[in-house]
Amino acid sequence: MDSDEEKMIARRQINYKTYFLISLGLTLLLCLLAKSKEEIYGIFIVYFAVIINQILLVKAVDKLIDSQMSSTFRQSKSAILMLFVGKLIVLLIALTLSVQIMGNRIIIPLINYVLMIFVLNFSMKK
Repeated sequence: MDSDEEKMIARRQINYKTYFLISLGLTLLLCLLAKSKEEIYGIFIVYFAVIINQILLVKAVDKLIDSQMSSTFRQSKSAILMLFVGKLIVLLIALTLSVQIMGNRIIIPLINYVLMIFVLNFSMKK
């Protein structure tokens, strides 16, 4: 098996249609638990941040796999680190904003975050 075949086997991509349909549906269901428009805004702030977070995660893992299968690991280590730091920053900013908006009801977007991890796994192409 040559290097290109190994990369194709290792690489996984998101089926965006499945991902967005299921994640948006779950988010809309959780919006039924909101008590105000502000709480819905908080839920959607976290929703969009989680989407960005998970896309960055998939890209970082792809880069990591690619660099491990080639001799470019040292060269791409900083790019991989920046993707992981970027995804963490996006998520922390969104959670901070949502806490300011929702207070102790932040559990609703956090439940959505956990559910979206399962949605991401379900919508991965192999």
